[in-house]
Amino acid sequence: MLGVLLMKWGCRAAARRRNRGFAEKESCLRDVAYADGLTADVWRPEKADRDQLPAVFYVHGGAFVAGDKRDFDGYCERLCSEGYSVINLNYTLSPKAVHPQAVGEILCAVSFFLSQAEQYGLDRERYLLAGDSAGAFLALAAGTVISNPAYLPEFQPHVNFSREGLCGLMLFCGAFSLESALGSGFPFLREYISAYAGQRDLGAYLKSKAYEAADPNRFLTAALPACFLAVGAGDKFLIEAKALSRRLQQVGCRVTLYIEEAPEAAHEFHSYLDRPEAQRCFEATLRFLDHCKENDT
Repeated sequence: MLGVLLMKWGCRAAARRRNRGFAEKESCLRDVAYADGLTADVWRPEKADRDQLPAVFYVHGGAFVAGDKRDFDGYCERLCSEGYSVINLNYTLSPKAVHPQAVGEILCAVSFFLSQAEQYGLDRERYLLAGDSAGAFLALAAGTVISNPAYLPEFQPHVNFSREGLCGLMLFCGAFSLESALGSGFPFLREYISAYAGQRDLGAYLKSKAYEAADPNRFLTAALPACFLAVGAGDKFLIEAKALSRRLQQVGCRVTLYIEEAPEAAHEFHSYLDRPEAQRCFEATLRFLDHCKENDT
């Protein structure tokens, strides 16, 4: 599987660049086990004391088959420094896990940490889901489970926390429809989606009832919280973000679509915080977060 090997190499290379100069200035609890074999890093501002802060659950990308939570250490720490608790998750990668296992694991993480909100200094009535690339798809799917009990009903028992507490989704550079994303020109995407779906005959799967039941886009409702979509002009998934924005507007969801027009704003541009295009996106992200806090206080 050449594509998987290249993606793993690419994730490692991107992490080295992304975390260049990372010094771990904020407080971080490493490798907190939230389920059997699954861990998360919990970031809290050094000066937060015992305050209960809004929580951001961050889901890393890597085409479903690669990546690690520590690839986004620098980004999560920066977000934490703005006054948020950030829970940076690992989940089981494909092909070991097939859809929708990773979605269920994200819900388990939310359940675990919110059930122990006092211990970790979290506000269980104000939390957000965030993710990049494949992680953006997974965050959207998990948010759809929380907001719409008809989606993936087998995971509804995991939602033993406040549905209304989900106050926002932050989705960066995502491929939001596994079907339409195949036309994006993203390298090896068919291989990655086949691994995630656990299907060799991807064409038949995307036309099946099983895919219809698994596709979060068919279950979007106005109950989904406000969404922030960010993508760069140089990202092959630009069309994906625009299409999701239209679908969200059609069901009555509040959506902010941020498009960084700089041509060098390629895939996952938002996470290279030494770059001016990433800094502009980060400022827009903070405005969205502030709006979520204001609307839920």
